[in-house]
Amino acid sequence: MSNIKKFFVGLKYPFKGFSFIFLYPELSKIVVVQLLLNIITFIIIFSSSFYIFVRWLNALFSYGVHWYNHFFYYFALILGIAVVLIISVLFSGILSGLLGGGLNSRLSEKTEEIYKKMNKRVEIGFIEGLIRDLSYELKNLLLIIFIFVLLIIINLLPVIGTILFTIITFFYSLYAITFKYLDYVMESRKFGFRKKITTVWKSGPFFMGFGLSALLLFLIPIVNFLAHATCIIGGTILYIDEIEK
Repeated sequence: MSNIKKFFVGLKYPFKGFSFIFLYPELSKIVVVQLLLNIITFIIIFSSSFYIFVRWLNALFSYGVHWYNHFFYYFALILGIAVVLIISVLFSGILSGLLGGGLNSRLSEKTEEIYKKMNKRVEIGFIEGLIRDLSYELKNLLLIIFIFVLLIIINLLPVIGTILFTIITFFYSLYAITFKYLDYVMESRKFGFRKKITTVWKSGPFFMGFGLSALLLFLIPIVNFLAHATCIIGGTILYIDEIEK
């Protein structure tokens, strides 16, 4: 399969999750609880982050009398909204996952049971699920912080820094989103954190297609509140269909 075909194959998997949600009541029950948690955490994180960003932007830029003052202000505003949205998606997913006490893991495992027609697994308890999700959500958070510190350093480079920052941030965002939603199925296979990182990276065009499609889902109003569950289901199926084999 060519890399271009792999990219387009990766694009379709987040959308596959929607059909699973409505076809299987076992998944719907988990998704409803997740939906409520996602709405609450996303609104809190996005509104507070956006307020802080706008205040910082207004302090940094002045409109001035020249047209280019307006241009740079609105360009920075649009770029900032995109970054705040990505950050809100990632962190609201982490927070709602922790509050859900293993709901994300159960959704991924239940999806695999249905998709592979497996026998029912022994369901993990609230405490066990909470500890499991807390462990790898914190690792994800540390990785995100580490990468963004590096990106800030890159952005300080004269002339080329801003260009590199924009390009790397975009591709890293696709990688980070895909990593997050493949994490649950890899965790069920007891992968170490390093193996998870290399597995997603080696998937190449799959992670770029999946990440872009997932990002677009999060940009669609109302749909974005179901996107988290949809991407967990889609990521699980993508791993089974294309990466594990």
